[in-house]
Amino acid sequence: MAFAAALITWAGRKKGKAAEHQMELSSPISLRRVLTMGAIFLGIQVVSSLAERHLGHLGFLLVSFIGGFVSSASTTASAALMALDGTIAPHQAGAAVVLATVSSSLVTLPLIYQQTRHKALSRTVALITVAVALLGLGVLAIQQNLLP
Repeated sequence: MAFAAALITWAGRKKGKAAEHQMELSSPISLRRVLTMGAIFLGIQVVSSLAERHLGHLGFLLVSFIGGFVSSASTTASAALMALDGTIAPHQAGAAVVLATVSSSLVTLPLIYQQTRHKALSRTVALITVAVALLGLGVLAIQQNLLP
């Protein structure tokens, strides 16, 4: 997915000029944000573990996909910890990371339009995002069929 995104970025580098829209961002570091992210991580960790225990592999993957809408980083860390613990197999953790990445990338689409109000740009980014997400899901499906 990263390679496809980099290739698309490299191919389109001369097609248009850079956007000149100023985004309004607040400081990313604050005690409240750090505590919020810690709580999100803990919540995803607990729900992922419970889903794996009670619903099995597919429940864990569903939680990973939903967790990606909230925090793909926390979902990825949770999957990595569970793989290190031996709770899930490494290929299951990899699948969880791909699903979290796909759902996380979909969350950004409305934010891009909200910040830019540029329909053509939003449509282009949406098409590229969906194409890269489908590529990632396709590779994931192939990989899942090859591993026991």
